[in-house]
Amino acid sequence: MRQNVIIEAVPEDLVHKLTKEKTGDSMQVGLNIKIKRIGRGYTQEEIADAIGVARSTYTRYESDKRLPDIYKLCALADYFDVSLDDLVGRDWKPKKDHKGRNIAIKPQPKCISA
Repeated sequence: MRQNVIIEAVPEDLVHKLTKEKTGDSMQVGLNIKIKRIGRGYTQEEIADAIGVARSTYTRYESDKRLPDIYKLCALADYFDVSLDDLVGRDWKPKKDHKGRNIAIKPQPKCISA
């Protein structure tokens, strides 16, 4: 069950164009943050300011020319109100213990900083 579901107003043709450009990668951080930013109506400058990086650095994140460090990924996940798994495009799947029994590992909705 997913938490914090947000309907994003991203035109279907734009999503198709963006996903067509990015094929073959299992974790598409750049594509995911671009879709979330556009869907919420933010500019690159607004997101960059919110997470404390230059707009040019944020642009590199969206184009997958640079990968955000874990602290910036947490800041982005918090800003978009999604889990890190959702942000990096990782599907959550049930895990098995050493005896083959299903175990539940709940994704955390927010990053916790010290």
